[in-house]
Amino acid sequence: MSEDTEGHEAGAEPGHPFFPHHVIDQLVILYLLIGVVVALAVLLPFGLHEKADPLRTPIGIKPEWYFLTTYQLVKYLVPEAIAFVVMGLAAAALVLWPFIDAAIERRAPGRRLHIKIGAVALAITIGLALLGYVSERHVTVLGQKYHINLKGWPERERTAGDVENQDGSP
Repeated sequence: MSEDTEGHEAGAEPGHPFFPHHVIDQLVILYLLIGVVVALAVLLPFGLHEKADPLRTPIGIKPEWYFLTTYQLVKYLVPEAIAFVVMGLAAAALVLWPFIDAAIERRAPGRRLHIKIGAVALAITIGLALLGYVSERHVTVLGQKYHINLKGWPERERTAGDVENQDGSP
């Protein structure tokens, strides 16, 4: 076997090494794409909205699902500090739960009150999260339009026909 055909099949062209040929091709493509993106950013800039106001939350902004319970609880408890104290106590109860469970006698059927308390707390948590999710929305149920207010209660939206009927005109 001769040195020129070693490592190649007979009749096949010898290939090009990965570096520098393929790397240079990829760098050319990368620079072309960067040039296109920069040109588009300069020629078609994205307009900024009004200046942010840290004291005013825009309409429709809600936290992620794991904060919806706290978000809704803050709406119901008037001094907001109370809501955060309640949530802190709930977090402390979750941390202490294994110790509470170990301290209570397991075999006595009347002493499973902590399970009932946990079930009620879980139901309240899920309920508050669902109310937080549906609050501040407009929905249509059986042809009637409703606005679900900040606290999660539905209010029927007034239409032009409702306003005319209140005035006493037919």
